[in-house]
Amino acid sequence: MDTINEKRFITIREVCELLGVKPSTVYQWTLAGKLPVHKVGRLNRYKMDEILDLFKVNNHAKRA
Repeated sequence: MDTINEKRFITIREVCELLGVKPSTVYQWTLAGKLPVHKVGRLNRYKMDEILDLFKVNNHAKRA
């Protein structure tokens, strides 16, 4: 079951805190198409559930 927090849009700053990376890394990943981004007006926003799902898959692949 999805929680409300997983469905919300988050800012680049929140992505940085969640992943423990610098804003420049998030910008690079976004431009390279590695992170899904959504335009909200003129702003870039990220969906919490998409970011979590992406890194859950990658973490399982690294451990295998």
